[in-house]
Amino acid sequence: MDALLTRLTAAAAPVLGLLLIGSLPLAAQDDCAPVFAALDKVMTTPTHISSTTTVAGKPQVTEMLYSGETAFMKEKGKWILQPISVKQIGTQEQEGRARKRNTCKALKDDTVEGEAAVVYSTLTEGPGERSEGQVTISKKSGLPLRNEIDMERGGKPGKTHYSVRYDYKNVAVPKQ
Repeated sequence: MDALLTRLTAAAAPVLGLLLIGSLPLAAQDDCAPVFAALDKVMTTPTHISSTTTVAGKPQVTEMLYSGETAFMKEKGKWILQPISVKQIGTQEQEGRARKRNTCKALKDDTVEGEAAVVYSTLTEGPGERSEGQVTISKKSGLPLRNEIDMERGGKPGKTHYSVRYDYKNVAVPKQ
């Protein structure tokens, strides 16, 4: 179970944004408020998340579904119910925010598949890691639409790129 939880956490972390806040001045916290609100909202919204993680030039695709309560990960073409709830994933993310330092800045307006959005830059720094990214958030729903993150950790795996897409239409949770 610990190995599965570690694998889920490793897959879920980039999907959720890897945008974790620490003890910052109030202004920096306020700058990240729309980003964290969007990422937190994913936890209560049925969502299909597609993520491509590229390490050493090798891409790995991960798909997840959130039902608002349960999480599923696609493994070998089949949706597998995860042993951790969406609420637990959210709690892990919030705990991680306490260990990292983030800054966010609204960069520009954008459109994703006809939907008006705002692009934010993000910078996360924590012990042994640093990530820079851009998250695009819908102006209408307040939900993230896409997220691009470049992360650098010491030692292996080194530099990693995450490309995340969120889909909220026609999310069908597998029957168990």
